[in-house]
Amino acid sequence: MWIILAMSLSGSVVIVAILLMNFLLGKETMLRWKMVWIKISLAFFLFPVPLLKEEIADFLSTDAEVSQNFHLNEGERFLVFEDRAVIVSHREWGQIWLLGAVLLVAAVFLVRNCQRYFRVKRCTRLLGEIGGHLDWKEEIEELKSQLKIKRKIRVYMDPYDRTAFTTGVMIPIVIAPETLGKDRRYVVLMHELIHIKKLDSFWKVLVSIVICMHWYNPLVFLLPVLYDELCELRCDGTVLKYLNARQKRIYAEEILNQSLRKNDRVLYEMPLFSRGRKMTEVRIMNIRNKTDIRETLKRWKAAGILLSIAIGIACYIPVQAYEKPTVLHVNSSRNEGVIVGSVEFTFRESGLEEIIAVTYDNQFTDENGMVYDAENWERKNCSHPSKVPGEYQVHRKNNDGGCDIYIYSALRCKDCGIIFEEELVSSHHYEKCPHG
Repeated sequence: MWIILAMSLSGSVVIVAILLMNFLLGKETMLRWKMVWIKISLAFFLFPVPLLKEEIADFLSTDAEVSQNFHLNEGERFLVFEDRAVIVSHREWGQIWLLGAVLLVAAVFLVRNCQRYFRVKRCTRLLGEIGGHLDWKEEIEELKSQLKIKRKIRVYMDPYDRTAFTTGVMIPIVIAPETLGKDRRYVVLMHELIHIKKLDSFWKVLVSIVICMHWYNPLVFLLPVLYDELCELRCDGTVLKYLNARQKRIYAEEILNQSLRKNDRVLYEMPLFSRGRKMTEVRIMNIRNKTDIRETLKRWKAAGILLSIAIGIACYIPVQAYEKPTVLHVNSSRNEGVIVGSVEFTFRESGLEEIIAVTYDNQFTDENGMVYDAENWERKNCSHPSKVPGEYQVHRKNNDGGCDIYIYSALRCKDCGIIFEEELVSSHHYEKCPHG
């Protein structure tokens, strides 16, 4: 669950940055960089960057020895023991229910989006393809050649004068009004084919998936609005490169006409000509003021690079909020009895209780976490030339069903294994012995 929240927070940073840029500099500036930032935000929303961070760190780092002492006094931690069933977090079930609720609502959003898409697909069956209209076919092929598009494109003609739009990812579908004259048809088809060239339908699908995954984040509902605006402004700029003065005027008029049409969404759900009044004004003014911007291009490019670096750093900060669970590997061999970690946890009515692990009733644990049976030592003549420091632990069961544990600082002979007690470090009493 925390991974999803970290992903959502990272992607939200980019949305806030674009909103701030629109407020300070206007929607029509730095379009290319804003589009790059939108796609970066989609990557943060869709891919578990915290896990990728851990994979990279694991690849670059070497295995380190793990201390046998773990504490849960710095916030909520999760310890995962392999081959041993240990429950750590009392909030685990709550998180599972919360994740289930998120996935349930995400499924509802996904079903609704699929229904809208298939409704558009069904509508295309009622329309006629351009098979017998040679003028349409020739114009489509000419535009595909001009824009260097090699993909298969299906074009349908709408008998009503509705908004033209594009849908489909694998095989794009363009639906345009049959009543379009030659000049209007040229600019409309040019507009739609540029959307296909830029793979805008594909990116819109990713935006829909982000909304399904992160519906609880109010900022993601601004993502399709921002992306549609950037798509249209960028598409306008590309279209204008291929038009003369008269065609630019026709193109501006077509944008205005499309924005004034009503009830378009009764049949179609994904028109690419935006119809908002304010956005229409921005687009038309942008067409009128489209002049040579080479003088300011370098300045905007430099600003875009700097802002991209800043946004990248800001997006990576939430990733650090995710901490990879500690995985402890326990060797089940009792010859040397290697144990990493000497503390277990269980739940009582009074809360989380610390349980000291007991492998042997009398055991010695050295500084590296190696556990030895203190009663298993060789009785031979030994001068004990080499001693290893560690802890000597004694487990004693009581007649009332409880037990006591005494922990001493001690030394162990490396040759014969005999233990030399030094002083008592701590003692622990359990009303009911949890060690079996």
